Amino acid sequence: FPVELEHWIAEGSAFAAALAGFIVAWRQYGRSAPTPEQLAEPKGLLAEKWYFDRFYDATFRKGTVKAAYASANLDKSETRRSLDGTLNTFASGSAWIGSRLRSVQTGRIRQYVFALALTVLGLLGMLTFMLR
Repeated sequence: FPVELEHWIAEGSAFAAALAGFIVAWRQYGRSAPTPEQLAEPKGLLAEKWYFDRFYDATFRKGTVKAAYASANLDKSETRRSLDGTLNTFASGSAWIGSRLRSVQTGRIRQYVFALALTVLGLLGMLTFMLR
């Protein structure tokens, strides 16, 4: 599309939405201004605020409170020792692997490009083998 056409489409869509809102308001209230009683009572989805509060309450608030209670109960139980041990083992293993891999990082671009080339050759070899 040319740029001008995209602008016309956007402007036309905005105008159509505004016109639709005007028509809905005209059919709802007619020629006279709405009375305070008409505006005081929202109907349908507006009365329930599009059910956003119910959705938020059910998903985020209640879910967060349940997760907090579960975490507190887990913290008080015997499982804590095994969980802490597992996490400490994982952390120690990560530190050990990091200390071993530190020697691979030399900062020399030639070695990195060579490793990349070997990786590409390996992947091409696997792809060729798989497509046979």
